[in-house]
Amino acid sequence: MVRRTLKYLVRVLTGMYRWRNSGKRLAPPRKKQQRILYLNLEENKFERYLYLFVKFFLLDGYAVYIKRNYRFLGDLEQYSKWILKEDGVFFCTRAPQKTSIIIEDDPETAHTFLSYDYFSRREKSDSPVFFVPMAMHPYLYKDLYWDVGYGNEKRYRSVFFGGSFRKDAYHHLTSFNAFPILNRLELYERIVSMNEAVLPSGADELNDINEEGKIILVDRGRFSISQGQWRRYLSRFYFFLACPGVSMPLAHNIVEAMSCGCIPIIEEGYASLFIPPLTDRQNALFFNQATHQPEEVLRAALKMPDDVIKEMQSQVLRYYENYLTPHAVVKAIEETKPRTIFLNAEAHSVRLVSEHR
Repeated sequence: MVRRTLKYLVRVLTGMYRWRNSGKRLAPPRKKQQRILYLNLEENKFERYLYLFVKFFLLDGYAVYIKRNYRFLGDLEQYSKWILKEDGVFFCTRAPQKTSIIIEDDPETAHTFLSYDYFSRREKSDSPVFFVPMAMHPYLYKDLYWDVGYGNEKRYRSVFFGGSFRKDAYHHLTSFNAFPILNRLELYERIVSMNEAVLPSGADELNDINEEGKIILVDRGRFSISQGQWRRYLSRFYFFLACPGVSMPLAHNIVEAMSCGCIPIIEEGYASLFIPPLTDRQNALFFNQATHQPEEVLRAALKMPDDVIKEMQSQVLRYYENYLTPHAVVKAIEETKPRTIFLNAEAHSVRLVSEHR
């Protein structure tokens, strides 16, 4: 009890400090005719995904008003703290007049309830609900790289992946035991043993790769691709290996790849977490651990005819535009008018899967 009280006080004091140093003031007059999102949240379990949620509304032209709550401000972490730097975010003591959408985290009183029970509440509901889809890395939206044109690079019939393979992180998916799929390290070990696998040691070596029929794995432990150049590199390849994330299958890089027209090669259980689910041989290529091993699917992809690839690529881009862009997400919330919005909170959401079993 004492420890919980101390943690609460630390959060409140942290929130007061952040407020004082944020340069924010309570609610200035809103622009005429501007749509308003109002958030009344007691805490932030959503971490980076709260920033992404707010940023999507800002990118779609909303003003975002947040009820000033020092505990909530104290909960903001590395990425959600960016909310305080956004010009379109204002703080207030109550919802402004003519607010378009009101979202709260108290299920008893909320107009629209914001829940982090993201993975275990997928059954049909009597009231309208909306699951906020996975998004790109927060940096890409913050620095406005998310929709920058990726040029006219020549595309190769090769598979690409870039990211971390840290052994101290990417085994957690298995230890959580919530999703029966290969973790990133298990998938990596199988792929690197293939003759088609290439592991460039630096950017120069990656830039020199101009062959088809390869599986290129860029390990961030060796070198990194900058956020500003990331989508340009993705656009050089027709296929993307969708390696799962740390504590859950969902990872930001699959959205980044799909935005560039890369066809994801993905484990079937991972693909089923998209809403609507991805479809095999339409906007993705599925592998599983029973009948279609990853090695088999990867080699088949490298031999696919051009016309099939082009058609699948168009379907990937259509899915991205219809469901994954900031505008698509905001429009769906406006049209659905959900009673509950489910927002990913990563490890917090994954833990609830076990609790509901």
